[in-house]
Amino acid sequence: MPFVGRDPEVPLHRNAAFNLYWAGQGLSAFGNAFGSLALPLLVLELTGSLFQMGAVSAVYGAVRLVAGVLVGPLIDRVDRRRLMIGCDLGRLVVFGAVPVVWWIEPQLWLVYACAAIGSGLGLTFQVAHVSMVQALVPKNQIVDANGRLETSNSVAYLVGPTAAGALAALTGPANAIGVDALTFAVSAISVWLLRPPPSEEPDAERDPYAVRPGGWFAGFREGVAFLWENPTLRWLMVLLTLFTLVTVSADDLLVFWLTDSVRSPSWVVGIVFAVAAVGSLGAAVGAGPLHRRFGFARCWFGGFLLVALSVGLLPLAHHAVAVALVGLAFGLGSTLGGVCSMSLRQQVTPPRLIGRVTAAFWTVTTCLAPLGAVVLTAACEQWGFAAVLYPTGAALVVVLGLGLLTPLASSPVGREASV
Repeated sequence: MPFVGRDPEVPLHRNAAFNLYWAGQGLSAFGNAFGSLALPLLVLELTGSLFQMGAVSAVYGAVRLVAGVLVGPLIDRVDRRRLMIGCDLGRLVVFGAVPVVWWIEPQLWLVYACAAIGSGLGLTFQVAHVSMVQALVPKNQIVDANGRLETSNSVAYLVGPTAAGALAALTGPANAIGVDALTFAVSAISVWLLRPPPSEEPDAERDPYAVRPGGWFAGFREGVAFLWENPTLRWLMVLLTLFTLVTVSADDLLVFWLTDSVRSPSWVVGIVFAVAAVGSLGAAVGAGPLHRRFGFARCWFGGFLLVALSVGLLPLAHHAVAVALVGLAFGLGSTLGGVCSMSLRQQVTPPRLIGRVTAAFWTVTTCLAPLGAVVLTAACEQWGFAAVLYPTGAALVVVLGLGLLTPLASSPVGREASV
């Protein structure tokens, strides 16, 4: 099947290549929804420790940090389609090993291995995914395309956690991770069915965005330089770095709060995650219309204000229903802000540079995530959720207030450094 998505006259719903890719990623997202709940439950079942949950998240974040420096030039240099298939097959093997090993004897080291290997392969796939969307649709349809992808992702997280919680309660969380493994095969098939676009051979002497010799770090530096030269992207990167420092532990905190403080069983945890996905679904469906009506700045700041308030209000939620409402607000805000952020980068970044820019952006914005995962979870375990999350939520609101003084609050998408 050819790439047919670059014609701006072709409506998105008639873009066969995009719809094929969308279907494959939607089914894969269902598996990811299983894994996002099952992995913390697996750690909790083995250790009963919030710190261990944070340590697994820290390993996940640390590997993403290292991979982010390496994969940018790789994405811009190799066949992205084959690379994505390889990442899916690798994750199929690694995550598929969990239920097999658990059938013999549970091993905590395998959880860390899944976090590490899955993180590296996952980041590589996600960076290539950004370039795939850019190749499948024209610029004027990117926000809507991302909104549709996030819609299917949100639907998956609406259904997946409930099913994962029920399956974990009946047979254990290891089998839920096995479901996640199988969906990577579906994703690999959908990408394999896409025919790559005609190859481009830019003149490296004249093309400022061509990949040049100089090592992996040189490519990472080129991506950072592009981001830093664009005032909007620069401040987007700075503010998201501060937010990621806190939000990287959101799933761990939510699971521990529900199981330890609210005393909810696994199936209730799954339902709470599903309710949070309703917020993500609403944001994904509305991202395109909201973006067109209110613009990038209002959508982005409004979304992350909801995230900040959700973090600060979690200690007040002493019933599963209240926790679900906090999760719903968090999902709504983070998805709306995330769609706007990704669409902005896709709209202003040259296709030949998209891998380096995306990898650099994610690497910089998550560079403090491992530290945040360990410190925040350890602090909550030591001093309690209220003593830690009240000031943390207030600090995030202050960060957003300072962000209103930057070009991010006034510059529309694509005005600066558009190409």
